[in-house]
Amino acid sequence: MKQKPEVVETIAWINNFVLKHNLCPFARKPINENKVRFEYLKTSEESTLENKFLEEVRLLISKPSISNSMLVCPELDSNFLAYMDLIYKLEDILVEEELEADFQVASFHPAYQFAGTSPEAVENLTNRSPHAIIHILRGDEMEEAIEQHGQTDQIPLQNIEKMKKLFS
Repeated sequence: MKQKPEVVETIAWINNFVLKHNLCPFARKPINENKVRFEYLKTSEESTLENKFLEEVRLLISKPSISNSMLVCPELDSNFLAYMDLIYKLEDILVEEELEADFQVASFHPAYQFAGTSPEAVENLTNRSPHAIIHILRGDEMEEAIEQHGQTDQIPLQNIEKMKKLFS
């Protein structure tokens, strides 16, 4: 099945930016093992996105061979704050469903901006993707990766230094 151009662009970004610069030491294994599911969603309707998110979580529960899912949502590209509001709601849904220990949500967006930074701050580049992504991660895999990697609190600082070297 031919993938949507937005999904192809997202996969290229993962390979040519995230993996190339080792921004996430946990990403390489599931990508190389082809265990990441990419799903294209052409909607900005909040309830539809929430329902699709829950469907995707249930799919991950039923298919342990899939490591994690990336919901590529280009209709959310233009409004970063609305996108972040949605991310917080999705995290709340995990709590309501008592799945917060089992799954986590990671956020990537073309206009990503960490709190307290200016839009052009280089550290924002670590979470800037070609399209809005709702990344659903398995909690147990994150715990395992953290145990194997060690000082994960240093990853954001290391990534900021990488971005400074690349783009300053």
